Amino acid sequence: KWLILATTVGGLVGLSSTGFMLLLSLVIDGVASITWGWWFLPIGLALSAWVTTQLVPEAGGQGVERVIRSIHLQSGKIAWQVIPAKIGATILTIGTGGSAGNIGPCVQIGSGLSAAVADLFQFEAPERKTLVMCGLSAGFSAIFGAPLAGAIFGIEALFIGSLTYHVLFPSAVASIVAYLVATWLGIPPLNFHAHLFPFFDFSFLLLALVAGVVFGILAVIFIECLNGATRLTNALHLSPVIQGFLAGWILLGLGTLISPLILGLGKETIQRALEGQVSLWALFLGKIITTTLTLRFGGSGGIILPICFIGATSGGIF
Repeated sequence: KWLILATTVGGLVGLSSTGFMLLLSLVIDGVASITWGWWFLPIGLALSAWVTTQLVPEAGGQGVERVIRSIHLQSGKIAWQVIPAKIGATILTIGTGGSAGNIGPCVQIGSGLSAAVADLFQFEAPERKTLVMCGLSAGFSAIFGAPLAGAIFGIEALFIGSLTYHVLFPSAVASIVAYLVATWLGIPPLNFHAHLFPFFDFSFLLLALVAGVVFGILAVIFIECLNGATRLTNALHLSPVIQGFLAGWILLGLGTLISPLILGLGKETIQRALEGQVSLWALFLGKIITTTLTLRFGGSGGIILPICFIGATSGGIF
């Protein structure tokens, strides 16, 4: 039973993730080909804010946290309207240059499709939650290109470091199928390659321990920036659409002053950082600010890829 269900969900999520990525790539390339395409960013954030506040509020934010909330508090129920709203809001955000990732949206879209399948078969709460977890893992796997890691990520994200073994099999099946479908349809996995590694000795171990402290501090700073921006948006007596429009102009200013690399997905910058080619210290600080502004002022997108960007570039500077 779960082999069939997980395979079905994995196929659906693989197809939806492929379509989403193709559409997102078309929009990104189209905006980049226009000389004055940077004008679209304030408009894109404003429209995204309108979608995620006036039409479907569940489509706002990063995606993963919405799925976790639905599983724990709503027995895995996700409205079908979330799927088109998340696709549209994310394309408006990232396609016009907003700083966000594409993994979280695929996770939420995949979970929404899984919830729709569960509703179709009128599943009870435990089975619906299991199927939604399959969609979460499949969405991660289809984009990141790591099916087994996707299966474990889906379970650990829900239960904070513990594994629920009866869910591990269907999650793994859904992840592998979604990965195979996305790869077969021509979507390259989000793989990053590091070819050179230093000799591991005691001095390198000490350096890694100190680096862990530095990265932990940066994580706290990022979290507090996100929390502070949430308090700021609540305190401002402006409509979300106006907030998104103004934030778009601020993002354009930051991209001009620091570097355009702190906008958009940032995949190429992560790879260059792993190769030792990134040396601009302001990149990781700028990415913290631009991601905070994007996600807290109307934008819709994931946070995993920006975290990778911040870690890779700050690691290069360290």
